[in-house]
Amino acid sequence: MKNVEIIRYFIVVIIIILISTINHLDRKNKVRVQLLMNGLLNKFLLIFLIFLITMYDYMIGLVLFILFFSIYYSNKLTIN
Repeated sequence: MKNVEIIRYFIVVIIIILISTINHLDRKNKVRVQLLMNGLLNKFLLIFLIFLITMYDYMIGLVLFILFFSIYYSNKLTIN
């Protein structure tokens, strides 16, 4: 049981690092992230996957929702 918690916290730390580095990406990588968030179907699929992950583990799911919305709003503000 202890190993599962270590892996869980490791995943949360990795996601938090991703959240903090989104604004420091170069132009090429921001375009790649924008392509991931571009279509309506892509957004629904990402939200659905995050919802399923939230049902499995709420902590990782909530951090993924924060990552999703930080990517969504950073793309709206920086790339037009």
